[in-house]
Amino acid sequence: MNTDQITNYATQLQTAIGNLRRGFFSGEKDEKGEKDGLPARAEYHFLFMLAGCQKGGPVTPSDIAKIMGVSLAAITHHMNSLEEQGLIEREMAEDDRRVIHVRLSKKGEETVQLLKKKFNLKMQRLVRYLGETESRQLIELLNKIVRFREEADA
Repeated sequence: MNTDQITNYATQLQTAIGNLRRGFFSGEKDEKGEKDGLPARAEYHFLFMLAGCQKGGPVTPSDIAKIMGVSLAAITHHMNSLEEQGLIEREMAEDDRRVIHVRLSKKGEETVQLLKKKFNLKMQRLVRYLGETESRQLIELLNKIVRFREEADA
């Protein structure tokens, strides 16, 4: 491929990945056409990250910011929104009152389970749409992209 073709394919790939992210991680509308009441797309990742991290013990906002590769200000913004929705809880550490721990509330845990279920259903619909051969090809390509990323980061 020449440089122009590479640039063209790279642009198409960026657009396709952006459309894919919006399609799979956006809130859906119910039968009446109203929003489903789930957190905004940008907050999905935070909830999943927190759900995974808290299995290892108490989690601070700084821990989440480091793992997600975003600023503490961005994490604080998401935390404020998620706390208003009743999805997370903040509490002071018992041994150091300057340290804040964050955890999913009961409603947050239920929401994460619902999001996982909805995402799984979307993936099942995608597999049915693509069929076995194209689903296998997509999995192989996605795994190849992951390997590329790992090699590039090494």
